[in-house]
Amino acid sequence: MNRVLIVIFLFMQNGIALASSFSNDEDSIKVEKPSLKEDLKNGKFDFHFRSYLMSTMNSGEIVDYATLAAGAGIGYTSPEWNGLQFRFNGFFTYQVFENNIRIADPLTGGGNRYEILLYDMNDISNTNKLDRLEEFYLAYSKNRVKFVLGRQKIITPLLNIQDNRMRPNVFQGLSVTYSGLKLKATAMWINQVTIRGTVDWYDVGDSFGVYSFGRNPFGEPSNYKGKISSKGIGLLGLQYHDQGLTVQTWNYTAENVFNMSFGQVDYTFNLPQKAQDCTWEFKDSINLLLMKEEIPIIN
Repeated sequence: MNRVLIVIFLFMQNGIALASSFSNDEDSIKVEKPSLKEDLKNGKFDFHFRSYLMSTMNSGEIVDYATLAAGAGIGYTSPEWNGLQFRFNGFFTYQVFENNIRIADPLTGGGNRYEILLYDMNDISNTNKLDRLEEFYLAYSKNRVKFVLGRQKIITPLLNIQDNRMRPNVFQGLSVTYSGLKLKATAMWINQVTIRGTVDWYDVGDSFGVYSFGRNPFGEPSNYKGKISSKGIGLLGLQYHDQGLTVQTWNYTAENVFNMSFGQVDYTFNLPQKAQDCTWEFKDSINLLLMKEEIPIIN
């Protein structure tokens, strides 16, 4: 990640120098247009700091676990040029201290499965080289439509960042969003993901079975890790909002794996004022989840 960020900054610096040299050659009488250097200054840098203390206290003689992680990240969002825009951000994590998270419990033989997800579950010995380039995309906006190509964060009911560890889920692909006054439509195709608990990127098929899994309906250990083939995930979403009414419906399709639909209706309104001039808010939500699995049984 560090090498990638260095290349990006060098590219920006070279672009700034090139733009400055061109502007110096212009006739001083003419009104100069803003240079690339000035445009880039109008972009937005953002900084992110996070620390996470996590502990598991088990009963009896089973091992207890604890760890403190800390990290920081930097991101940059460019201004728009004729609708074009880019963004990148990276983050690093550092282990401050830990207690037993990398040893197996002597009674059960099981390893830690919660605290280790603050770091890299694929390389549990790694305590300080935990960095990854997360968002890295090119966007184009015209009227109310926006295209985003590259690594990006998405927030939908069933596929989202799940940001409850040091780092969130991030998705790579192409998304198209239409944002109207009352209606928002989203479509996306995802071909790679990086998930919380690791710094690695996965093809969609390889992402199944990364976390610990249980047993199949026959009581046998599940054996699908490394045996799922999928070209990617497609999602479609419609969200409608008018005054207190909000309706949304989503469909997710992992090619060769599953098809899942989600629907939700919310209505919010204010009750009449009481004697004490208090306003109460009532919210009713109806959720509908339909799922169709297409995973073949693997012996």
